[in-house]
Order: sequence, then structure tokens, then C-alpha cells
Amino acid sequence: MCPLFCSDNVPPTILFGLPRGSAAIEPSGALAVFPGSILHLECLFARRMGNPEWTWNSTFRQYLTGWAIAPSEKDWKYRLSIYYVKNQDSGVYTCSTPKGLTNSIKIHVVGQFSPDVDIRVNRPVDGRLIGEGSVICTENGTWSHEPPLCEVRCPYLGDPPHGKIAPLKFWYKPGDTIQVTCSLGYVTPLEPERKPTCRENGIWSGPPPPCTSYRDV
Repeated sequence: MCPLFCSDNVPPTILFGLPRGSAAIEPSGALAVFPGSILHLECLFARRMGNPEWTWNSTFRQYLTGWAIAPSEKDWKYRLSIYYVKNQDSGVYTCSTPKGLTNSIKIHVVGQFSPDVDIRVNRPVDGRLIGEGSVICTENGTWSHEPPLCEVRCPYLGDPPHGKIAPLKFWYKPGDTIQVTCSLGYVTPLEPERKPTCRENGIWSGPPPPCTSYRDV
């Protein structure tokens, strides 16, 4: 059975190919394409019935059009190619048959190169992310959010045998120190100035001091 594009009495069907890059259909029906992609718009029409025509409302540049060259496609795919898609390629692309029947596809380039910003986040051994976990380059060339930050935190170390850590917290920030209070009959040999301290890299300066029996001091 001959497909619909063998008839010149119906609007042409438009497909798209993406040899490079990414694209997706938006809820509105527009084709969202990422910058730098290579996009082929395929107007399906029987070559024996004449040449269709591609037109567009973008004034950014001219586009290469013509029949596909692959043997399996050359008699029914009339192509428009957009190489290395840019934001200015957004617009409506229309294929018209010799009888004037048309079909269109809307191209929405979803972003462009944004101003330089360092969005690398070096997560420490333990920490908390402040801000959005992902930052998107929007279509107007700005970032969707401020770059996120990592708040460094040191984890709770756990009580040593025969002792309790104070102050008791689930997380500690850089500069916090802890001390150990030993149970009756036990002492810690650690001097006050050598208390474990939470460092800027989220790692403690040392383990909690042990509680030693009076008999072993």
C-alpha cells in the first residue's frame, strides 16, 4: 500500500533527524533543540510528483535544501539541514507541495552560550549542598539559578568506650571542637589544646581521645 506521501492531495509529513546533538518534543508540539546540534528536517513527498519547497521565518541565515542522497531516501525525502544549531535558528519551518499544501514545524533552541561562570562544586567528604543542584543555561543567555555552594560539615564521630562526646551534634562545622567526658573511674590524657577540631575539608583533626582507667594512667 502506498503511504500518504505518495499523494499530492494531502499536506506533507515532516520528520526530523539528528546526526549530532539532542532534541525533544515540547508539550506545545515545538521541537526543542540544543545548541550545536546538527538537525535535518525531512519533508516526505514523492519525488516523481515534483519538488516541494522549504521556507522559514528566521532571517538569521540561509539553509541547505534538497533531496536526500541515500538510495533508500532520495525519492521521498526533501531535506532542510541546519548545521550547528544556534539560538537564532529558532522559528517556524514550512514545507509546501507544488499544489500549495503545507505543513510546518516550530523549532525552539533551548539555550545559548551563557556568560562565563564557575559552576564546579567540589563536594567534601561530608557536606550539605546549598542552592539548586543543577544550573541551566536559558534561552536568553542567562543562568537559571546562582551556582550552588557546598557547606562543609564534619560528621558525628561516636562516643569512645567509657566516655561521651560533647557537645553532641549530628554535624559540626569547620572550627568546631569536641571534648570527651569519661565515666567514673576513667580519664582522658588529651590536653585541652589538642581537642579534635573540624577542619575546612570536612575531616576531623584526629579521633576522639580514649578514656583510660585510673589504674593504667
